[in-house]
Amino acid sequence: MKRVAILTFINTENYGALLQAYALSYICRHMGCTTHFLREQIAPLRGLPLVKNIVWTWVRSLLGYSKRRAKTKAFARKFLSVDECRDWNTLNRRYDKFIVGSDQVWNPFIIRNNMDFLLKNVTDNNKKIAYAASFALRDLPLEYKEVFSRYIGDFAHIGVREDAGLKILSNLGIERGVHNIDPTLLLTAHDWSQLCQDVTPSTPENYLLCYLMPGNKSNHLIIDYAKRLAHKHNLQLVIIGEREYKALFSNDYVVTAGPVEFVHYFAHASMVLTNSFHGTCFAINYQKPFWSFVWSNRTADNRNSRIESLLAMLGVASRLISVDASMQHIVNEKENEAIDFANVQMLLDTKRNESLTYLTTAINYANSVAN
Repeated sequence: MKRVAILTFINTENYGALLQAYALSYICRHMGCTTHFLREQIAPLRGLPLVKNIVWTWVRSLLGYSKRRAKTKAFARKFLSVDECRDWNTLNRRYDKFIVGSDQVWNPFIIRNNMDFLLKNVTDNNKKIAYAASFALRDLPLEYKEVFSRYIGDFAHIGVREDAGLKILSNLGIERGVHNIDPTLLLTAHDWSQLCQDVTPSTPENYLLCYLMPGNKSNHLIIDYAKRLAHKHNLQLVIIGEREYKALFSNDYVVTAGPVEFVHYFAHASMVLTNSFHGTCFAINYQKPFWSFVWSNRTADNRNSRIESLLAMLGVASRLISVDASMQHIVNEKENEAIDFANVQMLLDTKRNESLTYLTTAINYANSVAN
């Protein structure tokens, strides 16, 4: 039985990050592996940032955040087994494979100088696997290219999540990259429904689910559009992901859902609007009529390639709506277009099989050190 260590973002309440981690571990365990997550190294807050974080967390907790946090911690304890060891000599002996991914584990604006996500300290290159690792950018900043090229080039298997990631690898002189689908798409809708079969949050009978990334500049425009669309189709509105204080002014906002309840809301929605990559993944997996939104900007940390690549891969690029600061409201001329989910499912099944084959091959690749 292979012993697999996974490096990804789990010290978070972000639904997508936690669920992709769960999915990758789930698949590895079904391949006969034992899996543990390595705790990512995060520089502790100090001074004024620490004080602000404490105050903000306290305020959020009064508005429902404490319930969401408790559910998230319970989910992590149940499904995300963590190895707290921080000694790489011990870890190198303990594990047969190290998998980095998925999520934005190679986004330099997030990991900065944390070389753990590049497996710098893993001594056997044959143990190094990237699965659906995401830069989330169209190009890598110049100051990171040398170090990324050096360490990523050591990986025995390199899988990235977006087409833009393959181009970045090529620009680094690495031509061995493979396009993987996000771990959340490795599981079928049936698999996900098994996870939330015992969870029954109080949901409307027919509703439009609006899942937003908190603080995104496009949120107010999407919510305005969601209200109009919900009224048109006689649906109630459910909004997840926005700031907790907004629940004080409207019953449309859900601020206490844990990761399992989050999946339940997607499973039973009549329609989905989202500016989240993983929100898009779950809408597609559950075959929900959906629209995905990206904020149009040309800054270096533009992360739109994640959603753009996914929709193009599955033949539904027309479901993307670009939003910018000049817009007063969203106009969708394709609003009545239906999605050919039979074709989407065919493409998804093909990519799922390719990605599972890649992962199986990578995990079973012979190590230079005998198991």
